[in-house]
This record gives sequence, structure tokens and C-alpha cells, in this order.
Amino acid sequence: VAALYDRVKAHPENYPRGMTVRILLGNYPELATFSWGDQVWNVMDVLRKAGLPEMENPELGWKVELANFDGQNPHSHAKFLIIDGKKVMAAGYNYSYLHFSRKHPSGQGVSLVDYGMFMRGPVAQDALADYDDLWEGSNLVQCPGLDPPKEDWDRYCTIADGAATATHVPEVTLYHPTPADDVAFSLLRTYNRPESDKALDALIRSAQDHIDIFEVNFSLEVYCSLGIIMEDFCSMDDSLPYMQALLDVMERNQVHIRVLTTDVNMNGIENSVAIETFRKALARRGLSHLAEFRYYQGRMHTKAFLVDDAFLVVGSQNFHYSAWGDGQGLVEYNLATNSDEAISEFQESFEYYWEHSKPVIPGKVRSE
Repeated sequence: VAALYDRVKAHPENYPRGMTVRILLGNYPELATFSWGDQVWNVMDVLRKAGLPEMENPELGWKVELANFDGQNPHSHAKFLIIDGKKVMAAGYNYSYLHFSRKHPSGQGVSLVDYGMFMRGPVAQDALADYDDLWEGSNLVQCPGLDPPKEDWDRYCTIADGAATATHVPEVTLYHPTPADDVAFSLLRTYNRPESDKALDALIRSAQDHIDIFEVNFSLEVYCSLGIIMEDFCSMDDSLPYMQALLDVMERNQVHIRVLTTDVNMNGIENSVAIETFRKALARRGLSHLAEFRYYQGRMHTKAFLVDDAFLVVGSQNFHYSAWGDGQGLVEYNLATNSDEAISEFQESFEYYWEHSKPVIPGKVRSE
């Protein structure tokens, strides 16, 4: 953002419509203090330390807007980016140090593996409409400048409830065709509009041969983590729509699945219980030979799956109780496509990580 400001200031003639940067945070809860939205002060601090001199300059047409998603429970878990209404990226990763290498100079990286998918074309306009839906009415941060006394941002700035408005110059709202004829879908889900759930459920059920799943979560309902100490505490009756879709399509079409997930911390507990529950359901139907489960060796945070080597989904939506179900769950965003280039890159990385993974041992999880 600071580098972009420098370019706009040095060559304003290249930006006749000015430049607006909008940053929408998810209003994630700080469980230690039972507060919400404090991450916006981190953003303000980082922008200042990065060398950004001002949030707004009318002469340049420069404006940076920062807002908190208007919701606490559920909050927004979406991670996506739109540029000029022409380009969109969906991702599983946050803007945080964790995704950097353990050798990163900050000393805060943990080599957390993740995916993002970047596309150009008309799908960016669908993504822009989704972003605007989340931005409109969000809680706008308003600060007199970028020099708070004693870095006391929450006293220096205010948050105006519902003040964020989604406006664009006309050029940003134009569809931009591309020479390629790839199919792409922009999939947003909220607790009251779970369109992504329904699309992903339908995609899973469309499988004819195989599905490769690289997901940090592969869980049942929230209470099923007790199954780590209470055998058969949960069953498929406690599963989520994605898991029932997998079971149904495996039984109907003899679809083979590979699931690569994590055994770390609470995710590991939930995944272990769900995998054993799913395995038992498969065994009762004589389908055990159709499923392979592996644990990633290091740290991973991915949310992606590929159906029949023909359709790929990448985004923020976990196979987890926080992200599925009518009238519940977080705000999530995915891109889905049949792009040969994207599919080829996913296949190459999935095969590498699968080869370097380890068997699932029931009840055994790691703590990191």
C-alpha cells in the first residue's frame, strides 16, 4: 500500500481516476479479552510503520479506507482481493507472519502451507459484488492522521458503525472478457446466504471417478471432539453436508477419494474423530477401499479440493462446522474453476505433499 502511494504521488498522470484502497477485516473475536475488532489498530500501526504518510489526499485522489465487518458472531473468515474490477484472488491464507518460512527474518514464520488462486476476467465483477455486499454498512475506522500519541490508536481513532459505503468509478464496474474460455465461479457464503455450501455440495455429488481433498479441517459437528475420549460418541448423523455428499457419491458412483489434512492441536483432534467416524460408515457399506487418508507432515492451512481432475475449488471455506449449514457459520469466499493451468498447478503440489505425508493413526495428534 505504501509503495502504491509512492507511485501515485510520483506519477499522478497514470492514475487519472485516483486510487482507492479498501481493507475489510473480519471482526475476529479476541477471546482473551472478550473484545472484537481490535486487529484494525494493528493495521493502522503497520501502515504507518510501512511509511504510508496519509490515509487521504483529495488532490491525488488517494484514499485508504479501513473497516471492520459488521458482525461478531458470526464474523467474516473470507480472504479475497479484487483489483480494478479486472482481477480477483481467493485464498486460504491470512495476511500474517505464520505463512512465511521458519527462516523468515521476523522469526515469526512457521512455514504454514496454504493456497491462493488468482484469476482475470468477468468473474472479478462477481467477486466485486460480493465484496461490496460485505463492505456496505461495515464499521469504518476514522482517524485524524497517522501519528497517534503513544501509539494509542483506539483513543486516537473512532469506529463509525455502519458508515462504510461501496462506491466505484465507472471503469471499475466494467466486465473485462479474456481470450481464455475457462469457466469460473465466485462463491460467497454467509450465515443467511449459504450459496457456496450448495454449490460445493453439488460439485462433490457430480464426481464420476475421484476427488482429491487438501483441507486443514475434516470435521463433524462441534461437540464431536469428545469422541477422542468417548468411542462412538458421534456418527454420520452428526456429520456436515460435505461429508454426507462424499458418502453418497462414493456409494453411487464408486468415487475414490484422497484426503490430506492435519493432526495438529484442536484441528487434529476434530479430524481424527471425523476420519474414524467416516471410515466406520464406509466399512458398513463395503466402501473402505475407496478412501485414503493422510496427515501432512508440517503445518498446513489449506482449503482446496479437485473433482475428477476437472474442477478445482480454492478459498477460505473449511470442511468444518464453522463453515457449513443453514443459519449458521462464518462468512467465507471461494473461487471454483475448470482452468487447466490452475488444475495442473494444484495436481503437482498435491502429489508432492501427498508423497511426503504420513499415515493416519487413530487418536494420535500433535501439539505445536
